[in-house]
Amino acid sequence: MINYRIKRIDPLSNSVSAVFSKEGKIDWHGRISLPYQFTDSQLVDALDKLSEDAVRYWMELESSSEVVISTLEGVLKDKVFEERPKATDEFIRDYDPVYQKVVRKIIDTDTVKTYSWEILDLTEEELANNVRRKRAELLRFTDVWAFSDRQMPTEVQEYRQALRDIPEQEGFPRDIIWPIKPLED
Repeated sequence: MINYRIKRIDPLSNSVSAVFSKEGKIDWHGRISLPYQFTDSQLVDALDKLSEDAVRYWMELESSSEVVISTLEGVLKDKVFEERPKATDEFIRDYDPVYQKVVRKIIDTDTVKTYSWEILDLTEEELANNVRRKRAELLRFTDVWAFSDRQMPTEVQEYRQALRDIPEQEGFPRDIIWPIKPLED
């Protein structure tokens, strides 16, 4: 018989973690996903499926002569995860998503590894890609004028051409002069 002990049912990831044991075998720890709002029967089915992995592990362990089983103990650094900044936070008030990005920053000391956030300027390539994405979106809004059954007004033609010419502007990609969209009739 295979014994199991549930270590944790995690509602955030809809998963269960368990330890499986069998006489003469080392304990095997595993985790498996659960359906949203699972039943007791679904939990038992998930544990049964997870026990198959334990048996495969024990079989592989028996067939390998190179495995050395030992118990290791040690101490790892504490981990601190700061929440991602919100628009209302002081940190983010001067953040400009057109020119900057918020990225993970890891501060590693002798005793603690802190995962925080910092604001970095976009690279020229990232900024150029953002500008091109915005330009493509603005062009899509005028695609309705490109249908064969419509006559595209001159103002719309000029606007679309000005959007296409943005990468040729002298200040591209940092200093863009965006054309003004003509009023639709």
